[in-house]
Order: sequence, then C-alpha cells, then structure tokens
Amino acid sequence: MILEKEVTLLCDAEIIAFLNRRFLLTQNFIETILKYQNERENNTSLMNSYFVIKNELMSIIDRKERDDKKFSECLYK
Repeated sequence: MILEKEVTLLCDAEIIAFLNRRFLLTQNFIETILKYQNERENNTSLMNSYFVIKNELMSIIDRKERDDKKFSECLYK
C-alpha cells in the first residue's frame, strides 16, 4: 500500500520537476566545490613554485661571488 502511494507520487509531474531542480542544484553545488578545490590546488602549486624561486634567488644574492648564469636560470624556471 505504501509502495503504491510512493509510485503514484513519483509519477506526478510537479514532483518530478521538483526533484530535477533539487538534483541540478546539488550537482551545481558539487561542481562549484570541485572547481574551487582545483583552483586552490593550483594556487598552492604556484605558491610553492614562488617560494622555491625566491629561495634560490636569495641564495644567489647572498653569495659573495654571483653567478649571472644561475641567476638567469632561476628567473626562467
């Protein structure tokens, strides 16, 4: 008896439209989370690259004898 009512409710066009809208909202929400997670990972990667280059530049600058070739290599990483 309960199963018959659920089947009848699911056949209602308004309920189907409601469920579709809910599904799309949930899908958009999940896609947004994944997008920002991906951007965050890319930003973390960029920050790590920045610090590696910065540290290399600082070590070159701190040396008494500067090697211009190493300096330019570091800039083009």
